[in-house]
Amino acid sequence: AQYNADNAFEITPSTATEGVTFSKPAIKIDSSRDISFFEDTGTTAKLFWDASAESLGIGTDSPDDDLHIANTSQSGATFRLENTNISTDTNTTFGTINFEGNDNSAGANGIRGSIVGKSLSTTGAMGLLFSTASAGGANTERLRIDSSGNVGIGTSSPSTYSVAPELVVDTGTSGGITIVSNSTVGGYGGVFFADGTTGNEQYRGFIQYNHNNGGSVDDLILGSSGTERMRIDSSGNVGIGTSSPSAPL
Repeated sequence: AQYNADNAFEITPSTATEGVTFSKPAIKIDSSRDISFFEDTGTTAKLFWDASAESLGIGTDSPDDDLHIANTSQSGATFRLENTNISTDTNTTFGTINFEGNDNSAGANGIRGSIVGKSLSTTGAMGLLFSTASAGGANTERLRIDSSGNVGIGTSSPSTYSVAPELVVDTGTSGGITIVSNSTVGGYGGVFFADGTTGNEQYRGFIQYNHNNGGSVDDLILGSSGTERMRIDSSGNVGIGTSSPSAPL
C-alpha cells in the first residue's frame, strides 16, 4: 500500500505472488474518497464508488444512477438474484426486489412495492409476481406472469381460464380494459384477430372504433374474414353490409 502522486491511497498485489507491477493498483481511494476496484491488469476500474454522488458503478467509473451497471457485450448488462437452496416447493422464492418508502411525516414506512421471482409448481417452474401497497398498507399482488407466460391482472391463477389464459383481467367487481386513441384525424382503437402478418391476415376478425378515421367519426365497426360486416354509426343507426346506414336498421 502507498500514497501516489495524486494523493490517492492505493493497495496493490505483491509483485512476487501476483505478477502485477506496483504501479497498477487493485484498489484505489483518491482524495475525494472515491473508491475504485480494478480488473486483473490494474488499469481499468470495474467497480467504482462515487462518494460525492453516493452512487455505485459496475463496469463504469461514472455512474448516472444510485446503481449503474454497464456492459459492452451484445447481451448487455445483467443483474441476478439467486437462491442456492432451491426445493421442489410451490412457495420457493428465487429472489425479491423491494421498493420501500420512508415517509416519517405520515408515519407510514415499509415496502410499497415488490417484484418476486417465485416457484409456482412442484417442478420448480418460475413466475414473476408484481405487488404494490398503499401507505401503511399490506403489500398485495397486482400482476403475475406465470411459468407458461400467462399474465394475470387481479388474479394469481390466469391458467385456470383455460380457453384464453394468456391475458386475464379480474376486477373482482366491475371494470374492464380501456383503449385510449387519438380523437383527431386518423384516430381509432380496436381489437384485431390475426392468423398471419401480411395483408388482412393481420385483422381477419376485428372490433374497431373510429374516433375520426377516413371520414368515419364515432363509428363502431365489426368485421370478419378481413372485411367490415356491421357498423353502428354516431347516430345509432345499424348497417349490415353497408358502411353508411340511413335508418335505425
